Amino acid sequence: MAINKVIYGNETLMDITDTTATAQDVVAGKTLYTANGAKTVGSLGPATASADGLMSSTDKAKLD
Repeated sequence: MAINKVIYGNETLMDITDTTATAQDVVAGKTLYTANGAKTVGSLGPATASADGLMSSTDKAKLD
């Protein structure tokens, strides 16, 4: 069972319920956790450095 929120006493220690990342948003092979707490592996193409951060070479080509 996946967990997306950890509460200790009255304090929320971790809350990923507002996570919007999907496997298609994260570089292939990197681990992410979806909003429902499920562990997933990214599927985005190879990362390339850009002024805006990391993006796949395919996405970068679309900007050129």
